[in-house]
Amino acid sequence: MWNSLTEARRQSGLSQQEVAEALDVSRQAVSRWETGAAAPSTENLVELARLYGATLDALVNGPAPVADAAANEAPHRKIQWGWITAAALALILAAVIAVWALYDRGERDGEIGIIDAEDMEEEVIPSFDDIDTEPWREWNEENH
Repeated sequence: MWNSLTEARRQSGLSQQEVAEALDVSRQAVSRWETGAAAPSTENLVELARLYGATLDALVNGPAPVADAAANEAPHRKIQWGWITAAALALILAAVIAVWALYDRGERDGEIGIIDAEDMEEEVIPSFDDIDTEPWREWNEENH
């Protein structure tokens, strides 16, 4: 607080003696406040704020650092843009996969496509005994 008191007094262009006279205290009291050896009363702080044209917050905590406020805001904005970019990329990827799935339909050589309901109705298997499992056995033997 004492650095703020000294800076505020100097910015207002007053001497310690002038401040002391305005508050009806000794010059030594003002000096002790500014060096941190003592603290002004609440009434004197209010009067100092009025005399210096400053807020109590500025006298007690010092002036708000403008550069720090801007520096703290920049990473926040950067994080927001990071999430927005990630979401946009995810949406683009989902759209590409959806378009690929819709238009591919498995029509490439050697692949099974999407089975239509009509195709399923045409091929009826009466029982499991009628299923030819030989191709699967051959494939299993070759690959395992």
